[in-house]
Amino acid sequence: MGRAQTLAHYAAFHFDEADHYFARGPDGDLYDSKLILAMAEEVRTGQVPENNYSGGAPTAGRLRSLGFTVTTRPHWGEAELILLCGSMASQGWRRLKPEEPETAELSFLLRSLSQHPEELRGLYFYCPEHVAAKSRELMAHLHGHGQPHQTMERDLVLAFRYDYDGRLARRAADLRAELSPPNETTPIPDVDEDTAADEGRALERTQLRYERDPRLRRRKIEEVLKAGGAIACEVCGFRFERSYGDRGRDYIEVHHRTPLHVSGRTKTGLTDLAMLCSNCHRMIHRRAPWLTVEELQELFSTQRAARGRP
Repeated sequence: MGRAQTLAHYAAFHFDEADHYFARGPDGDLYDSKLILAMAEEVRTGQVPENNYSGGAPTAGRLRSLGFTVTTRPHWGEAELILLCGSMASQGWRRLKPEEPETAELSFLLRSLSQHPEELRGLYFYCPEHVAAKSRELMAHLHGHGQPHQTMERDLVLAFRYDYDGRLARRAADLRAELSPPNETTPIPDVDEDTAADEGRALERTQLRYERDPRLRRRKIEEVLKAGGAIACEVCGFRFERSYGDRGRDYIEVHHRTPLHVSGRTKTGLTDLAMLCSNCHRMIHRRAPWLTVEELQELFSTQRAARGRP
């Protein structure tokens, strides 16, 4: 079924994402360690077991002995902790709650850090529950009740809390700016160039971000025109030339169907791109998780139908 469908299948039986250990299945995908035990038990008995398994080190060791490749969740490094401290500071130094939109946004940013292995990045790690739990640990350090072995976390949160010259706050803001998807105040850059081009190579700035080949947008537009198509939004059908005349001719924004922070360095072809108007492009990127082009098309059609428009 793949990991996503397997998680959905076992969610009703109180199985959820693993905290630490993941094992590679025969399809090459990574699975939460407890899910593998649940699947094995269901095959053996014909019934889904109760979630009374430990997904910790003993389970990981047992899976390794059976020939599985086991990997662990990335740890909280300096960049992740600075982003978390920045969010906590903006909330008046309180612990974050998993159901809050700010926590979901931070979760998305943490998952997009390109220092994480490409196969793990953006998939399973730093979910809102884990972000909230880590904020609780940092609050404990502020009150002198943290775990003594977490010296790096303690020192960093205390330095951030009493950051009188604003150095750490500025670094948190820089990290967030590098990782944040475009929003209402940040222009969405055009992807501009070749039918296929290497993309996603991490460029080091304040933090890692993703290189885009600027020729792809032009090639995408040329392909559509050559086929006799119109330069129009694939979601709402908006055409810039109709509204703005010559100024809008052959203008459209180009969207990567799979974000580069998920794909990593990849060969991007024209079929991997979608043409969107500015409004639809912003709606896809409005909040995490990003919508697919098809999901936005369905949303747009549903809203039009509700207003009685064809």
